[in-house]
Order: sequence, then C-alpha cells, then structure tokens
Amino acid sequence: MRPRGEIKELAKERLRAQRAPAILLPFVLSLMGMASSLIDQMFYMTSSVIGRIPYYIVFWAGWLVLSVMSVNMYGAYVKLYEGRRASVGELFTGLGTRFFRKLGGFLWMMLWIMIWSLPSIVVSTVLAYISGALVVTRNPWGGQIGFQLSGWYALLAILCFIPVIIKALSYYAVPYILGYHTEVKAIQTLRLSKRMTKGHRGKVFVMYLSFIGWAILGLLPIIVGIPFLFAPRVVGLGLLLLFLGILGSIALFIVVITPYMYTAYAGLFVELREHAIASGVIAREEFAMEEEPSIMAYPVYPVAPPIAAPIAAPPTEAPVEVAALVPVEETMADEAPLEEDFDEDSEDEDEVFEEYEEAYEDEEEDDLTEE
Repeated sequence: MRPRGEIKELAKERLRAQRAPAILLPFVLSLMGMASSLIDQMFYMTSSVIGRIPYYIVFWAGWLVLSVMSVNMYGAYVKLYEGRRASVGELFTGLGTRFFRKLGGFLWMMLWIMIWSLPSIVVSTVLAYISGALVVTRNPWGGQIGFQLSGWYALLAILCFIPVIIKALSYYAVPYILGYHTEVKAIQTLRLSKRMTKGHRGKVFVMYLSFIGWAILGLLPIIVGIPFLFAPRVVGLGLLLLFLGILGSIALFIVVITPYMYTAYAGLFVELREHAIASGVIAREEFAMEEEPSIMAYPVYPVAPPIAAPIAAPPTEAPVEVAALVPVEETMADEAPLEEDFDEDSEDEDEVFEEYEEAYEDEEEDDLTEE
C-alpha cells in the first residue's frame, strides 16, 4: 500500500492530466445545490398559498437527487485517480445507472451513522443539563431551548462523539464503492467498507487532517481583510478587502484545494481496495471486478522480460574407454585385402566388357551379310 505522501503526489499528477473535469465536478455539484436551495425557498415562500406538502416534496426530492449526484462525483474521482477519462457529464448520466441502489446505499450509511450518534447525543445532552450548560427557558409561544456553551463542554461533547467519528471513518469507502462499483448491492457496501478500513482508520483520519493547512491557506485572503473592519477610518477599505478576500478564497477552493482533496481521498480508497484484495481480506469478485484494474500500473513502470528457465544439464554417462593406438604398419597390413578385392572386381569388369564388344561385332557382320 502506498504511503500518504505518494498518494498525494500521484493525485497531483492526475490533476495535471485532467484538471478541467477535476475542477468542474464539485463546482457544478455546488451550483446544483444552490439551484435546489433557491427552488426550495420559492416553494417555502408560496407555501401559504399552495400548502406545505409541495415544499416538502421538492425539498426531499432535491436532497435525494443531490445525494446520488455526490455519489457519482466520488466515482468520477476514482476514475480520475486511476488515470481513466472522467467527465462532468457523469454527474447526470450516472443518475440512470443503479439510481435506487446508490440512493439506498447512501441512506443505509446515513441511517447507521444516526444510530451510532444517538447514544452520544443522549449522554452529552444529559451531562450538559446536569452541569448547567443546557438551559430550558419558557416564552409566551412555548418552550425554547438555549445553550450556554463553554470550552470544557465543547471538549466533553467531542469526547462523547469519538465512537461516532470512528464508525464514520469505517464507512469511508461507501460512497466510492457506490459510485464506482455500481454492481455491488447497497447493504454489501457497508460491510466491504468496514473490512477495507479495519486497521486503517487512523490513516483515513490522518489523510483528512493533512488538508487542514490547505484549508487555512484558502481562508487566508478573508483573514487578511478582517482587521480593517475594526479600524473606524478605513471601514470602507476593510469591506472592500473582505469582499475581495471572499472571492479569492472561493477561487482557491474551487481551482486548487477542493479538486486536490477529492482526488487524494479517492486515491486512498483505491489503495485500501487494492491492499484488501492483495492481502485476501476481500475477493475481487465482491467488487464485481472481472479484469485487473489499470491502476495497478500507475505510474507505468517498464516490464522486465520473462526469465527463461535454466536448461537442465544432460545426465552424466559412463566414461568411454579410449582404444589403444595401433601402429601405422599394422593398419596398412589390415587394409591390404581391400586392394586385392578391388583388383578382382576390376578384372571381372574387363571380362564383361570384352564379351560385350565381341557380341556387338558379330551383330555388325550379320547386318552386312544381309545387305
């Protein structure tokens, strides 16, 4: 599994290759969220005429559609980190791909986070009421709950929600599985995420913390303009600087920080998935993955040629006995009978040739006598 530093460096490389879709994916989703809020406000303002039911329908329908679009965005960032082509259109085209499965998996995750939050909410509320941090006041229109927060109570509330944070970290991979591995069942995504993050929740938490510096950098333009608001003679300049700082912070988050964060988070998911498969914690079939993903080759390294198997040595044979050297005279003596045979053969050939010539001459004499 790659360390956090290598994941973030690889995320920067992927951003340089596909910066436009990486920027537009969260930006377009934010625009859709703003449009949904405006529509909700319109129905809310006209609720006195048309009633509250249309407002609730529009509100919840918009929230559910935006939830599925966010899941599609997570899947697009996984493709981007793997070096595959990602596009903004996946936010909308993916709505028709396993819509209810994605929605069901997202709602299933939110339900379990709420279930794990209930004990922490009850404990923190009881402690706040006992200690006086929670005050219930009355007014003519009914009961009103007021909170008197203090430093120690905020710390106590955080401590009460530590189990919720741990469970939320174990569900870290759910939206990525829903958005990328669309064939996985909604309930199964929760189990896969818990198995993937088991023993690695600290790495997920540290990955989130590693972007605190980037968040402070994005808010720096706003922080610079705030002190001018308290100077009575330069209030107008302070307002102008604050407005420009807000625009600068928005630009930094849209162009630099948010795409980098989402790509790095998707990279952590990919590394956790491959580590779980390689270690045998999860089988590849559970992700409905038929082929080896291309991410296994990032960055592309040269493939070494196959090593040929060593050739086995031939079996050892018994040593061959070398015949003793024979003198040349003896060998010539042995070859003498061969010459006699050759002479005998040649004499036989001469006799046959003479007989053939005599027969040919007799045939010529007969032909002449006939003429």
